[in-house]
Amino acid sequence: MDLLQTSILFQRSSILWIIIGAALLFCSLSPSSVRAQEQGFLFVYPDPREVSIEVPGLDQEYVPGLALQPGMYEVKVSKFGYRDAKEEVFVEAGESIDLFVELKRKDVITDPSTGMEFVWIPEDCFQMGCGQWADDCDADESPVHEVCLPGFWMGRYEVTQKVWKELMDGNPSRFQKGGAYPVEQVTWGQARAFAEKILKEVDAVKARLPSEAQWEYAARSGGEEQIFAGGGNAQALAWYHNNSRGSTHPTGEKKPNGLGLFDMSGNVWEWCRDVYEAEAYTQRPTGSKEVREKALFRVRRGGSWESARHKIRSLYRGRYPPDLAFESNGLRLVLELRKDSASKSSP
Repeated sequence: MDLLQTSILFQRSSILWIIIGAALLFCSLSPSSVRAQEQGFLFVYPDPREVSIEVPGLDQEYVPGLALQPGMYEVKVSKFGYRDAKEEVFVEAGESIDLFVELKRKDVITDPSTGMEFVWIPEDCFQMGCGQWADDCDADESPVHEVCLPGFWMGRYEVTQKVWKELMDGNPSRFQKGGAYPVEQVTWGQARAFAEKILKEVDAVKARLPSEAQWEYAARSGGEEQIFAGGGNAQALAWYHNNSRGSTHPTGEKKPNGLGLFDMSGNVWEWCRDVYEAEAYTQRPTGSKEVREKALFRVRRGGSWESARHKIRSLYRGRYPPDLAFESNGLRLVLELRKDSASKSSP
């Protein structure tokens, strides 16, 4: 065999091995691995973490590392109590997209079924109780003590007769003068039952009666040194014995406090979820006592249309038998973030 024939055979052998190698490589690539090289992958990192994430136009739900065909996509991130965020991302084949989204909390939210408005009260610590800045303190308003609260939403108005009738049977109020008047003649148990009907379909929050600490912190415009809810002018802020003319009045007619909350002094007493104890500020200075189902008295705050000036102070601790209705007992609700509301949509 001459040199030329040997060279030709060598070239043919090399080409054959190249063909065989290419065939083996092609066979080793499964259809799924080929598709993976043609797709991109989306990772969304939201703040806060417990959110709902959607990619409109897709039949599948978002999961971390969602595989997408190359192209432009809109990503929607939402959470109850926050403004929705919409971001556009361009996905390229073989690329991983890291999308960081920060949601902005709403200052005011509205229950879509009842129209009730709730104002965001930021987390903070405050000095609860009757301090040297106040006058005419009662014994159960001392000692002054620090209480730290996580953020929550507080009802802008007292619960009205209109909203009550939409969710409960009948109207227990004495002063049935219109839907904008606060509901009254409500027992503590009825007030709690009403709270359980608000926003049941929203997993992220729970509607409740306020704790005594939540109520005072909100009434004092975020823990400010305020005798009444919003300042020192009772006539401008409250309906009480001196100006009510023997009746409740429509909610929101007096000036709001510094957080935009109305009638936290006067109009109707507002049930709190705490058990009343005269020594509460000494015995449990950092928290509320609400665990005992049967209690001789529950806390009510704010005073009412028939109260003297002393009792509409933001510091005054009222008490009342929880099973008794009275023509000056009403309610206001808070919404609290659930600790177990983590969404499967979050990475």
